[in-house]
Amino acid sequence: MIINEKVAYLKGLIEGANFDTNTTEGKLISEIVNALELIAFDLEEHEESIDELGAYVDELDGDLAEAEAAISVSYTHLRAH
Repeated sequence: MIINEKVAYLKGLIEGANFDTNTTEGKLISEIVNALELIAFDLEEHEESIDELGAYVDELDGDLAEAEAAISVSYTHLRAH
């Protein structure tokens, strides 16, 4: 996922720049990157959930199509008699 890669890149830049996390600016930048990491992690989890739900909806759609076909055949059969 590209967002995780971007956050990891930012984190690497900050670590490579040797920001002093004892300064106000260093703490701020460190906390911003930590928050971005959490957001990226949550986003990835939500995307996985959405993919799972999409697969489930596809299964339900297939099941519904089979049920509609069975009902249509039954209805056609009843009308013929």
